[in-house]
Amino acid sequence: MPRFRSFRSQLTFRIAKDKRIANERQDKLHAVILDDIEGARQMRLLWIVSLLAAASFPAVAGGCPVEGLRIRWQADYCMFKVGSDDIITADPCIRADSKRHYRNDCEAKKYYKLQICRMTGSGLKQSPAQCFKDKSAVGPTVRNGGVGG
Repeated sequence: MPRFRSFRSQLTFRIAKDKRIANERQDKLHAVILDDIEGARQMRLLWIVSLLAAASFPAVAGGCPVEGLRIRWQADYCMFKVGSDDIITADPCIRADSKRHYRNDCEAKKYYKLQICRMTGSGLKQSPAQCFKDKSAVGPTVRNGGVGG
């Protein structure tokens, strides 16, 4: 009988040890998961703060040299391109140009202004580069704050 008790006590000891090891592993796993959740929350918060900061200061770094809304510059560009002051006539150009990708609105406005300056270059007494630098060189849609304004 002493042998049976010895085996039984060894088995009980092993089971208790295995349970303790399993609990320790489970505790470590819970700690890792909680750290991951906390890290994810911090990353999400950082992302939201960054997004809000970027939205609050859209063009702080230097600003855009071309003033006005992109859509108005696009309308002027297309009306110059088709040779009409009718926005309906310029609509196919606007639709086609809307598929073009620019890095940002400022890049698009610079492109439109430069193209308008090139198209009107022969009628002006300045080069396209001078036209581009001239703040008063804007199309009627930009100048009037919209079509027909």
